[in-house]
Formats: sequence, structure tokens, C-alpha cells
Amino acid sequence: MPVAHYGGDILAVSDVGLTEQEAIEFAKPRVAKDKYPRRVEFVTELALGSTHQVLERDLRRRFGGAA
Repeated sequence: MPVAHYGGDILAVSDVGLTEQEAIEFAKPRVAKDKYPRRVEFVTELALGSTHQVLERDLRRRFGGAA
């Protein structure tokens, strides 16, 4: 279900060995209830820029604007 304020689902992208439920349960007590991930996607590697930061535009393109 899209979150209107953020323009899409709240998504967590992980390259660590967690299950979807473990990732959500980890985030719930640490962030506000409207900000914990509703969906978790697992990737083998994240696209990094020249400064070694994750390229959010590539995540948005890959996962449909929910990054």
C-alpha cells in the first residue's frame, strides 16, 4: 500500500543474510511506526558511486520509486 507522504511503499534493501520478517522486526522498535519497512528486497550487491555511497537513483529505478 503506497504511503502518500513518501510517494510509495517504504522499502528496505538488504545485502545481509536476514529474512524479511527479521529485517522488519529489527526496524520496528528503532523507528517510528510510519517509517519501518513494509517490504524488504534482497540484493547481491548495491550500486555505489565514486564516493562509495549507495546510488539511490538506481534503487528507485530498480524497485519502482520506492527507495
